[in-house]
Amino acid sequence: YAARGAVEFPLFGLPWMLEGDYRSFRYPHISAGTGLPGDPGLVTVIGGFGQTLVPSFTAKDTDLDGRLGLKVADPRIYIGVGYLHRDENYGYPKQNGFGFGAEKLPDLNQPFSVYGSVYYYPSVTANYTFPAGTPGGLVGTTGKFTDRFLKYQIGVSILLTGVHDPFGVFLDGGYLGDSIRGKTLSPSDASHNGAYLGLGLKF
Repeated sequence: YAARGAVEFPLFGLPWMLEGDYRSFRYPHISAGTGLPGDPGLVTVIGGFGQTLVPSFTAKDTDLDGRLGLKVADPRIYIGVGYLHRDENYGYPKQNGFGFGAEKLPDLNQPFSVYGSVYYYPSVTANYTFPAGTPGGLVGTTGKFTDRFLKYQIGVSILLTGVHDPFGVFLDGGYLGDSIRGKTLSPSDASHNGAYLGLGLKF
């Protein structure tokens, strides 16, 4: 699932945009339940201190970021900064971090428009307290859980109504994803990607 919205506005004589972007990915974690080498249910624990068996379940990864951009070219091309929040349903701590990127907003005064964005968050972090069973005398201590996060999207908008009106409905489709690279304590790299299709409103 995904949802996003953006508004353009003038401030201090300059053209700005404010945007929010939400994404939720669900996928199956499959476990054979044996705990033997080769069982896909074996996962590396946070910090890389061995592996543990996790029963089958539906994993959910969610991220939400807010962006503030300054227009640098027409049509509607911005550079900006962002703040990203991430959380999952399998025991990882909630992470946050600042980043930067570039964006082309859709031109919703045109029947057909291409848009896209790419944002890089170099340090998305959380505090992680080591649980019982962690080796090396780390139980109860806190460390930084940190990833690098690249978030991207490309799409098209096709106006269904309101080409010449302030209000309209458009068909929205494209491809989005991310690439996650571990820095500290993160047990593995990861990525999400997929095509999407939905409806949008212009005001």
